[in-house]
Amino acid sequence: MARSLRYFSPRRECPFITIDLGSIPESLFESELFGYEKGAFTDARKAKAGRMEVASGGTLFWMK
Repeated sequence: MARSLRYFSPRRECPFITIDLGSIPESLFESELFGYEKGAFTDARKAKAGRMEVASGGTLFWMK
């Protein structure tokens, strides 16, 4: 349904990012949404954009 609505919106050419909230552990939730910089925690070897940044200008759809 969300993809169908987006198809007819002005944002149809922009990114469509989905997030399954039930599949993200609580400890990783913040870094998945907002990203992180290199060295932010032990295993952060390089910077990673969060899903909110990737979806900027497009659509961020989350499900429970």
